[in-house]
Amino acid sequence: MQPDSTPPPGPREILVTPRLALRATVAADIAPLHERVFADAQVIRFAFSGRQLSLEETDRFVRERFNFAGADIGFSTLVERGSGEVIGFSGLSPCHALGRAELELGFVLARAAWGKGYATEAQNMGFLQRLFLSISPF
Repeated sequence: MQPDSTPPPGPREILVTPRLALRATVAADIAPLHERVFADAQVIRFAFSGRQLSLEETDRFVRERFNFAGADIGFSTLVERGSGEVIGFSGLSPCHALGRAELELGFVLARAAWGKGYATEAQNMGFLQRLFLSISPF
């Protein structure tokens, strides 16, 4: 009898479009997220404090704030479906800016992913609506 050759399941895909997948983060995502997002001054200027992070800071930030379990709330890794390449991150995070519990959407793309129509594709495919509906009780 041959052993089961079924590959182990990969990280949970939270949402997909024809070219993108928002999936649970894995430890191997930290280095490409650092290189393509957190260490790139042109990208990070639009996010958080606008300050580039060291690899150690990126590692700590991702491990503390990203979604490794595949939950619907939290930052998750955004990848190109065809290549599996990490191109950024997105997700919902709790926000109390207006004095009540709400969710805030975060979406950051690596510079190499700019101008490829990914944000338009996500919008046209109802990506954001499905993300919010995935956690809605209605």
